[in-house]
Amino acid sequence: MHVMHVMASLSPAGAGVYEAVLGATRAFVQGGAGRVTIVGATDRAESWPQVRRAWEEAGAEVITVPWWAIVSCGSFGAVRVQTKARSVDAVHGHGLWCGASVAAAALSRQLDCPLVISPHGMLERWARRHHGRRKWLAWTMAERAAVGRADLLQAMSEPETASCRAAGLLQPIVVYPVGIEIPAEVSKRGTEGEMRQANGLQTCLFLSRLHPVKGLSMLLEAWSIVRPVDWRLVIAGPDQHGYRAAMERLATHVGIADRVAFVGPVHGADKTKLLGEADLFVLPSHSENFGVAIAEALAAGIPVITTIGTPWSMLPAHAAGWWVPPDVTSLAAALREATSLPSPALREMGQCGRALARERCDWPAIAATSRDAYRWLLEGGTAPSAIRFAEQSA
Repeated sequence: MHVMHVMASLSPAGAGVYEAVLGATRAFVQGGAGRVTIVGATDRAESWPQVRRAWEEAGAEVITVPWWAIVSCGSFGAVRVQTKARSVDAVHGHGLWCGASVAAAALSRQLDCPLVISPHGMLERWARRHHGRRKWLAWTMAERAAVGRADLLQAMSEPETASCRAAGLLQPIVVYPVGIEIPAEVSKRGTEGEMRQANGLQTCLFLSRLHPVKGLSMLLEAWSIVRPVDWRLVIAGPDQHGYRAAMERLATHVGIADRVAFVGPVHGADKTKLLGEADLFVLPSHSENFGVAIAEALAAGIPVITTIGTPWSMLPAHAAGWWVPPDVTSLAAALREATSLPSPALREMGQCGRALARERCDWPAIAATSRDAYRWLLEGGTAPSAIRFAEQSA
């Protein structure tokens, strides 16, 4: 089986989409499910040889196109030339509002094969309202027709399935989350004294792209209310559209600039190190279809605070964290409770989180689900249990 994935950006600047597709590619190829070709644009600011190496190490054939070919859905003649000798069984587009879904639809027509679309949370209510007029125009002029052509949609949670149905999409939907690599063990400082000896403070970590949907302004305001003693807040992730500068100004305005560190994007060993140093993780998103960073924090043995805008309602039941309304008051209450806990209690919650991550985010099982969905799309027969039909969602 040969699957072609189409993305707006092949670089880590693609954040959650990049992590999801890279991981899925690795698991799909290593699991023997088939071959993968990746089509997308490169970011000028990235070191392209390193980016290409990451994809090739995951087992993908890489085809780059100019950024304008994705945005404007230009001619994909070069892609057809490079793939015509190696039949593509399915084209899988990732994300909306960036041209990827429209480009994927064009490629599926040109290569005469089925189309799968993953919205990656971009049909969630908050996401559609943010820059709503612009997105309404894009939906009306191009995105709706492209996504409507899909033979299969992929959602990362049942709430995202509901968002697809609310947008009027009636195709079958396969539901599976993003997988993550679960570390065999985690290295955590053992006692509260040891934690503080390393840097003088315990660490609460925010790790995600810096964008209004992630609720960072709420977090800074809540932190200014709680002002936990012997704690610092670390903000990590790529800046989008100058949002970091606005958040740095807010931290200064609410008087917590001396206890907040903005460290920029982190990847690979740097991200692993940052997770290893964290004692608490918080992602107060207004809307998430999954939340890869939450799963990574759980796998690293870190208790998590997140909001009901994410599909992680099971955190309290598994004693792995807090799931609260997306407002400053609720977030401050969770932060106050979490930062008041003794370190053994936080470590115990972290171990519960690791067990939850293993249960939900095992890559081999997820790769098998995607393989079965592609096979059903190509061959028919009895639908896999992960497929949802419109009448089931009504």
